[in-house]
Amino acid sequence: MDFRFTQKGKCVYIIMLNRADAQEAVIRSFAGMNPQIKRVDVLGKGKAKYVCDAQSLRVPLPAGTWPIPVIRVTLR
Repeated sequence: MDFRFTQKGKCVYIIMLNRADAQEAVIRSFAGMNPQIKRVDVLGKGKAKYVCDAQSLRVPLPAGTWPIPVIRVTLR
């Protein structure tokens, strides 16, 4: 998976390029950051359930986020 990142204040926006058939975004750059994450949203769809562990941040991609989903991670 290929991502681009941008930040404004405490929000990091993750633009997912080359989605293909992915049902979830697996973002290794956020591995181990669970204590710093306050909230995760998929823009246009609202709050997202996510899993953040030592390997990655995984965010399910709801239907209707085609072609380019944008994920907002709000940090503490």
